[in-house]
Amino acid sequence: MSSSLAIFRITPLNSLIYLSLFLSPTLSALDYSFDRIGFLPGEENTSSMISHLSRDGSTVIGAAVNGGFVWSTGNSMIDVPGSVFTNVYLSGVSANGAVVVGSGSHNASYEAFRWTAEKGAQSLGFLTPVGDNNYSGAAAVSQDGQVVVGSSRNVSNEMEAFRWTEDGGMQGLGFLGANHSGSRLSAGLVTNYSGNTVAGHSTNATRPNIFREAFIWTESEGMQGLGFIGDGGTAPQSAARYLSDDGLVVAGESSNANDHTEAFRWTKEHGMQGLGFIGDGGTTPSSSVAGMSSDGSVIVGASTTPIISTDGIYYQQAFRWTEETGMVGLGYLGIGNIGPISMARGISADGSTIIGASTTAQDKIDLFVWRSDTGMFSLVDFMFAQGIDLRDWVMADASGVSGNGEIISGAGYNPDMAIEGWLIRLPKPSVTPDPPTDPEKTDPEDKPKPPVTPPVGFISVSELNRSMSDMAYVPMSGLSVAQGALQDQRFISTEQCASEGVRDKRYCTFITGAGEFWRGDGTQGRGSVGVAVALSPSLSLGVSAYLGNQHYDLRLDGKNKMDSYGGALFLNYSEGKQGLRAFGAVTASHLDYDLRRHYRNGSYNISRSSGESSGHAVGGMVRLGWAFNPQESVSVIPFAELSWAKATMKGYREQGGTFPIDFDGRKANETDMRLGSELRYNLTDAVNVNGGVAWVHRLSGELDRVSGTVVGWSETSVSAAKLPTDWSEVSLGASYKLTPDMNVSASTTSTIGRSYQPDTSVRAGLSVSF
Repeated sequence: MSSSLAIFRITPLNSLIYLSLFLSPTLSALDYSFDRIGFLPGEENTSSMISHLSRDGSTVIGAAVNGGFVWSTGNSMIDVPGSVFTNVYLSGVSANGAVVVGSGSHNASYEAFRWTAEKGAQSLGFLTPVGDNNYSGAAAVSQDGQVVVGSSRNVSNEMEAFRWTEDGGMQGLGFLGANHSGSRLSAGLVTNYSGNTVAGHSTNATRPNIFREAFIWTESEGMQGLGFIGDGGTAPQSAARYLSDDGLVVAGESSNANDHTEAFRWTKEHGMQGLGFIGDGGTTPSSSVAGMSSDGSVIVGASTTPIISTDGIYYQQAFRWTEETGMVGLGYLGIGNIGPISMARGISADGSTIIGASTTAQDKIDLFVWRSDTGMFSLVDFMFAQGIDLRDWVMADASGVSGNGEIISGAGYNPDMAIEGWLIRLPKPSVTPDPPTDPEKTDPEDKPKPPVTPPVGFISVSELNRSMSDMAYVPMSGLSVAQGALQDQRFISTEQCASEGVRDKRYCTFITGAGEFWRGDGTQGRGSVGVAVALSPSLSLGVSAYLGNQHYDLRLDGKNKMDSYGGALFLNYSEGKQGLRAFGAVTASHLDYDLRRHYRNGSYNISRSSGESSGHAVGGMVRLGWAFNPQESVSVIPFAELSWAKATMKGYREQGGTFPIDFDGRKANETDMRLGSELRYNLTDAVNVNGGVAWVHRLSGELDRVSGTVVGWSETSVSAAKLPTDWSEVSLGASYKLTPDMNVSASTTSTIGRSYQPDTSVRAGLSVSF
């Protein structure tokens, strides 16, 4: 169950800003959102506490009253792993949200499991599969979902770190050694992207007073101790808690020579490096790690500071560490009587965004977001500035941030004072500059394709297919240009320049803005200008020209950017207050694509290939309806509509990256039927409100498979994606006559059940009759 909370506070200044956006040639998208994840069905004492967010931002896992749950975008909350396990604790989720790991009671034992929506819960077993004292617990899953790590009781009744794979089952990783009393213990706490490296902590016999030592494990070298900062003091201990995607950088905590806990970063080349403290950290300094970027270059956490409270407690501050800057404090949201305190809770994989909590000047604890271009800011205050009021919530925790830093998960007490999880979408401005434009550049097909020599690298077949599948929906973005432009003409003909509206005036000029938004990080804006002419009291003809721009996020921060320009023609017939309604429109546009495909070279490095292409989109629409007037000010108009659209894009050759592809051209087409009804109500002579519902059925449609040649390698292709068949649409709108000849109109349409095309469309415009 999910819902969105958005309370908009409109002032005259805001109204002017919004109108200017609507009339802009490229409409800015409503980027910010707040989604409640709800609760498991049937729970009486409602609670949903998020613990982890997948790297792509699509899926969260956490704890409910009766066990663990998985919630993903567009789906309801699922009880995991259902009735198979009890006392469930979920501990990890893969990058795409498809694989979840955890532990729970099962057959009189506590056992690790791996869960997918397709197969349900899969027991991972034990290092000792017999006896009454079995135990295994999953601590983490690799980002690709193929490897699980944790600890299990072994044949000697010792807790031992394990690594599990589908083919190899559960494998014990051993120990660094026994402690001074002869006991052995090890725990796998984290693994890298592909799961070929594990880190955690283990007992060690090198010194009798060692409590535990951080380790790193690889199949080729086995378990290796990472040591301590300095000599670790009188009772050395260290633990590894984070691994870079390539498995070459470890972060965690260690005791130092002065017996103080200190954050560390380890590499094979430089060994264990203490990260220090903010200032001198006070007389009893302490620092800890809360997250690390995927490449290991940025580490965040919290450190004590020299500032001390009246009762002798040293305050702490969130920090960000890089090799260039060292440990830098992030500050506080405010300093009141109970502070200052701040702590980081996590960092995005790309290192751009840090989340955490801080005291405020009002002596409250508030959640913060830190970015290099903004510094630290209050999440609640910022969302309020965007029109989303969360002041009825007590925002208790921020538990995760997506890999690109734009989705934040957390939990809090909702207005009913129940603990409920949430997701906030907080986009950041793009930092990737557009490529320079060559004024003499001709069509890509008219120029010879430059030779490309790919760098040395490795890519798996599955990774290649994933990156190509991600490109399958690019022609759909072109299709949405034609489909959206046709709906623009409907809006113009009925809301801005209706036949009855221009009856006493021959001409109607209009300027229209349209914005379309995908739930999966996509936006499209269009601006139109044109004129309609009354051919008769019931018949009007209109023509418009438009410019558009679209951004759609692809996997691993890839991007599909598209510019469009085109024109449309419509004919609208309206037979008085009651009677026939007929409408027809055609459109054609040119499309320019800027495509950035990202994929993993080997198991961890992200490689980037980009290309440019062009194409076109065409479409047509016919709608027939009949108006009834049950009351003088009310019109009901049932209708039937048929629309067709087609988009093409030319083949192109990518540049850059390890494995660029020479893509073939492809196309998409779709024919849809709509059955629905509109309701129009004249509140006054100047104000009209309207709404509508429709059922849409795709009569036919085709999306080409993605094919091409990996440069210097071989041909490759992936199957075409499936198009949706049925969906519903709900629309609301209003028009206001500023003067007898000037009209302002707006409408919004939401789609239910249609994927890979816009979920929400917004249109607004100004028209003048003369």
